[in-house]
Amino acid sequence: MGHGLHYSGDASESSDLNWIFWALDLETKEMIRILAALYFTLISLTGYADSELSFLHGEWSGVGNQSGETSFVRHAWSPVLGGRMTRLNLHNLFSDKDGAPISFEGVGYYQATGDQAFKGFWVDNTGSVMPLQATLDGTTLTAIWVGEGDKLGRSIYQVSPEGVLLTQNSLKTAGGEWQKFGSAELIRTPTDGESKTMGKVTGIGGVFLKSKGDAKALSAWYRQHLGMSLEDFGGSVLQWEDDHAEDKGLTVWHVAETTSEWFSPSDSTFMINYRVDDLEAMLEQFRASGIEILQGPEYHENGVFAWIMDPDGNKVELWEPKIWDDANKK
Repeated sequence: MGHGLHYSGDASESSDLNWIFWALDLETKEMIRILAALYFTLISLTGYADSELSFLHGEWSGVGNQSGETSFVRHAWSPVLGGRMTRLNLHNLFSDKDGAPISFEGVGYYQATGDQAFKGFWVDNTGSVMPLQATLDGTTLTAIWVGEGDKLGRSIYQVSPEGVLLTQNSLKTAGGEWQKFGSAELIRTPTDGESKTMGKVTGIGGVFLKSKGDAKALSAWYRQHLGMSLEDFGGSVLQWEDDHAEDKGLTVWHVAETTSEWFSPSDSTFMINYRVDDLEAMLEQFRASGIEILQGPEYHENGVFAWIMDPDGNKVELWEPKIWDDANKK
């Protein structure tokens, strides 16, 4: 018999797939089994990015440069979807030209297509969704993507012989050259089961000011005008669980250039950024109390900012955080 169905009556009257398969002749059933086995074998042999990109798997962190500003970069590479794809979670902290902190986050997916090639896509908190194509050469993964305004972009991830992850991001100019806008050198973060080669900072544990005059009066000023409750020891303890901002809490650390005017008119070598829950209400409080608002409110992609001076001449930066969105900028 040829390959086909054997039935009595009209098969279109039944939607029972089990009945249809049972009605096939033995030769047809065997062919379906063979084709199914071949299909799943091919699936298992293709689309597996896990083994090819395993040299990238794990967590990495380090310092970089983003459009001329110091950046703090974290990568987390991991196999997902049963190893059929490799995912990159990226977090990049840096400042814009005005010194306002920026938190950039993105996720990339890579699927092997054979011959050291990959396809995938990239999404990030600026709203970008971009397809990408990538190639692997040894321990160097090069991804090509289409950015804003149909500009061609390139991201290179290279693990050096010393085990350092070197990254570079570029855009292609009208003249056909690659213009770099970001780079970083990252070291692998040891897992719990691995020995650590060095200690690292995990957060800001406290901020301590030395008053130029009356320490109690300065503390009282912060309590009265910034709403900081004072404990018996004279300082304030800020709990992360009390911060309900959209970004779920983060602390930005940055070293400014000697020529920076960011801290002006203060002559202090530091400036503290305070996260606030309602900046507009706080500014109204300042106006009512006769406190000069140096600048702001300024609306950036990651929130609203304003600046004042404390009685000791330290510049104070106030930040109402928002999830990164171009619509926040005014």
